[in-house]
Amino acid sequence: MIDVKQNVFFNARYKRNISVLKTKFFDLYSKILNCDSDKLSIYSSNNYVQVFKKNKLIFEGSIEKKLSNLFQDNLKLTALKPAQQSLKGEFLKRNPLFAKYYNQLHCLADEYANTENVFQVAKKDIGLIYVYGVIGGQQIIDLLENFNIRHLVFIERSIDIIEASLYFIDWVGVLDLIEQKNTHLNVVIDNDTQRLFRETLDTALKSNPVFIYSSMHLFQYKCNDFESCYNKLSLESGKLFEMRVVDTELRICKNTAFNMSKPRQVLQKRYFCKKSTKDSSIFAAAIVGSGPSLDESIKYLKDHKNNFTIFSCGSSLLSLYENNVLPDYHVDIERQHNIQPYINYIDKEYLNNVHVLYPIYFKERYEYADLFKSKTYFHVQNNYDLFFANVAEGDLLLSGGLTVTSYALELALQATFNVVYLFGCDLGYFNTQNHHAKGHVHYKYTYKYDAINMQVVPGNFKNHVCSDGVLYHEIETYETILKNYNKSCVLNTSNGAKVCNTFPIPSKYIYTNYYIKNNLYSIKRTNEINDQVFFDLCYLYYALIKDFKSMLFQKIYSFSTFIDLYMDLHSYLQNNLQDNSPALFNIINYTLLQYMHIVFSNAYSIVDEDLTIEFVEKANRILYDFLCDLEPELAELAEAVNEAR
Repeated sequence: MIDVKQNVFFNARYKRNISVLKTKFFDLYSKILNCDSDKLSIYSSNNYVQVFKKNKLIFEGSIEKKLSNLFQDNLKLTALKPAQQSLKGEFLKRNPLFAKYYNQLHCLADEYANTENVFQVAKKDIGLIYVYGVIGGQQIIDLLENFNIRHLVFIERSIDIIEASLYFIDWVGVLDLIEQKNTHLNVVIDNDTQRLFRETLDTALKSNPVFIYSSMHLFQYKCNDFESCYNKLSLESGKLFEMRVVDTELRICKNTAFNMSKPRQVLQKRYFCKKSTKDSSIFAAAIVGSGPSLDESIKYLKDHKNNFTIFSCGSSLLSLYENNVLPDYHVDIERQHNIQPYINYIDKEYLNNVHVLYPIYFKERYEYADLFKSKTYFHVQNNYDLFFANVAEGDLLLSGGLTVTSYALELALQATFNVVYLFGCDLGYFNTQNHHAKGHVHYKYTYKYDAINMQVVPGNFKNHVCSDGVLYHEIETYETILKNYNKSCVLNTSNGAKVCNTFPIPSKYIYTNYYIKNNLYSIKRTNEINDQVFFDLCYLYYALIKDFKSMLFQKIYSFSTFIDLYMDLHSYLQNNLQDNSPALFNIINYTLLQYMHIVFSNAYSIVDEDLTIEFVEKANRILYDFLCDLEPELAELAEAVNEAR
């Protein structure tokens, strides 16, 4: 094998490539300059390459592949077609406006789409393609020459491998083609699988989330990190928008307007407490979830309940009640149909001794809220209370997650408890028969746990546990929260998934001599709703209808013009609504994205170009009908907001 760095031909290509990167891709150029090139060794023979960093092999493989093999061996499509196919009947019943047009689009797709042929490679237009590994050669050029690609994402584990590619790839030709084809290029580099996945997903969302469900994935070489990243993208993108459909957003917006129309108690970031007689006292919080390991800790909590400020989370309240443990605060984010099953089993006198905490969009008129000793709101980022009025200085503001325990964790950290313990916050399980603590309401009636997209993850105490769907997502949510509050000490007694930046400790080893309770502090607020919100909801909605009609009813001449149209629709939402009317944007954006995903992913599976265009034009009229059908709902909402002013 020849030493590539000593070869005149390879060195000439390297110099030419580094020069063009400096001119056309300075961010990547600067990263290459900052890597330790002297420690890099590269050897090649007959298109077979070995790359070493400090004498450690970091890449080995063939770098010459032809386009003829591209679709047979290396190209994948995320298995999410038709988009949002996992939505259940109960979910659709609770969201009739969303369901009406969701079902219409799927019925239309059934008339045209070929479900066996998920992706037609004969179509020359690609919305989004991920290329895993950039050290390969000719097939990147072939790809750009043969397809019109709107968004191209290069994914690599190390900047050293990127630098090695400068000796083999014609980056001058690649960047020239990208410029000619008006392709948007991103490069994601990270040797940590989780960060690699997160940055890759974020890049796609910022580029254009419309394309995620029909994204293509090209693997230039086999790598476990790449496979893991791909699998996580498939898992995560499947549930990106399904929780925030139009009916839910309208309900949340109305509830927020109702709650902000009168005085209310709002949590504060600081806390007040009685002065302790012990100078070394530690304010300790216990976050109690409903994971199966709560059964192991419940006796400890009962014996030491006076040493912690206890936050029950959602249905864990029932387990605490049945074991005679009274929490100081109960945190809930669910709607009434999810709360009633466990509240009905709890004595009213017990509830009357607990303070309840919930988001301001939680509907105060729910009967169960009045059963508690007091009710206090907290703010959540990117919710309607922030659009209606500015958050007052000192008010507690949470980033939000998918489970109530992540809210409680961040709440305790913002309230500056010295130490926070996690009990029953498993985020995983060892088998699907024991998915919650024994006292959980699910075991009181026939219930089959639906383990969607089960994953094996590192355990907190044991090597591995199972996690799935929302639980798997929340592992990262916890870790993100903990990074933002890295001065706090969080200890995890839960026998479930490992959470970075927490300290594993079985409950029997907790030493509580200096732990004492602490009270949260709230203040009465009487914020007034901004007049501009009312104006935006009315004026910008009618402007949206007018503009979308002109776009959705335009003639589609080719698959390429269809892709351009959906890029324009997404840009309109981002540029005209997101800043000018965030409330209206939140109400319609996620539903429109789901509808557009259904159209886009099914359009790819139709073989005939004329039938594809016919399908798209009919689907576009369904999208317009949805926007028109939204008018009475928005009028009712505008009236509610106006009354709240």
